[in-house]
Amino acid sequence: FTQDPQRLARFEREAKLLASLNHPNIAAIYGYEEADDIHFLVLELVEGKTLAERVKKGPLPVEEALEVCRQFLGQLQAFRKESFKMRNRIIGSILAAVVLAISPLLLAQTAQQSGAAKATPDLSGVWTKDGDAGYGQTFKRNEAPPMQPWAVEIFKVVRGDPSSRKGRDDMDPYVSCAPRGIPRVLLSSRPIEIVQTPGRVLMLLEADHTFRQIYTDGRELPEDPDPMWMGHSVGRWDGDTLVVDTIGLQGNGLTWLDSLGHPHTDALHIVERIRRVDHDTLEIDFTFDDPKAYTKPWTGKLGYRLRPDMEVTEMIPCESHLINEHLQNKDRWENYFLGGTPETGTKQ
Repeated sequence: FTQDPQRLARFEREAKLLASLNHPNIAAIYGYEEADDIHFLVLELVEGKTLAERVKKGPLPVEEALEVCRQFLGQLQAFRKESFKMRNRIIGSILAAVVLAISPLLLAQTAQQSGAAKATPDLSGVWTKDGDAGYGQTFKRNEAPPMQPWAVEIFKVVRGDPSSRKGRDDMDPYVSCAPRGIPRVLLSSRPIEIVQTPGRVLMLLEADHTFRQIYTDGRELPEDPDPMWMGHSVGRWDGDTLVVDTIGLQGNGLTWLDSLGHPHTDALHIVERIRRVDHDTLEIDFTFDDPKAYTKPWTGKLGYRLRPDMEVTEMIPCESHLINEHLQNKDRWENYFLGGTPETGTKQ
């Protein structure tokens, strides 16, 4: 720099221009000096802290940040009467300084406002049911749900041995290849991946290789929904908790409410309160309301642990049954092509 005559000449011209300015937000220049090939300016001593030191203490309030901007713009105003070429060069330098100095303030303010406005906790991740927080194959510990008399009789039949961890296989719709559906599928030990998108929360379930949609876009539950295995779900955020309402579930004995065989009807209305207790823990509090099968609403709870080491993989319901049926059909058709019938694989 000191060996370049053009740069030195420009440095001196701009110093003289700055020295001609008189503004409370521009430090006065008292001289342009040289010593031992070092060129320097003699500036006014301004007591106080620099903007950089102020920013290190934390984000500026909006009012203070605006005051800083006002002072920078006041400096630009002071150049209005100077020559066009020199003014553009100095203004460009000051604008660059404004951007570099104010950007951290604006970013800090944006981060502060975003943090205050952020009301959507992150439930995403791969989760497995926590055996300590869950109650085995049902939702309620050591207490029978308040069933209607007909539901009590049904439960006695499908439960079979009271010491068993599940209902009778020969009466279990799932053993007959029916989907488990909501809420029973949430009792599975297989992983669940929660994916959050704008307006919708997805549950990707390895059990039954299915998925669940919880709409968070403000829509209402349908008035007369067609029954589905996973039902119709809408959610809303209550602080750190996702509150989910689900209706429109399959009834008429097509599904059990849990693996013990508790019945439910198409009138079942489930409210879930899903909350991430800490980084590795997810809890779901359930309220089951089915006036056709239960005398009053009742509650349950499940807990899940974060499993970043796991992925949701393929799990086809009744896979062995489907494969065996396919192999039997394959044998019949092969025999048919050899001269038999498609029904028996034998010749007529």
